[in-house]
Amino acid sequence: MAWKPFPDENELKTAIADCNDNLEAEIQLANFYIKNKRIDDAVNVSETACKSHPESSKSWLSLAEAYSAGGNNEQALSTLKKGLDTVTSKDDKHTISIKLALQEMVYGDRKAGIQLLTDTVAQNDKDIEARLLLLETREIKQNSKESE
Repeated sequence: MAWKPFPDENELKTAIADCNDNLEAEIQLANFYIKNKRIDDAVNVSETACKSHPESSKSWLSLAEAYSAGGNNEQALSTLKKGLDTVTSKDDKHTISIKLALQEMVYGDRKAGIQLLTDTVAQNDKDIEARLLLLETREIKQNSKESE
């Protein structure tokens, strides 16, 4: 049998059925569906991942990505907010906060996204990722130029 760079749909479904910790396979399957424009399937797999692994930012990010791929950015925002309320680890909260801020800035309430980045930096002034994203916003750049 020839080597394949990525597992196919059936291999991923088998991995999900056979493994106790199947989150990575679920995420890969959702990505496979997104890549192949099967958005409803991607949403279904990602919803299952969120139910099975509510503590993981990966499942919430996957579901938000599936919604965004289907053009449902409001649902993606809602999913990220629910994920932020659901996950418990500091790292998972940070990961979802960054994605939520970016999603808000592009598809939702830009000011809310900037405020979320500002709050993230206020919680950890060594958060380089959030600081860089914040410094790249036109509003922050404009304020910096005005204060010079």
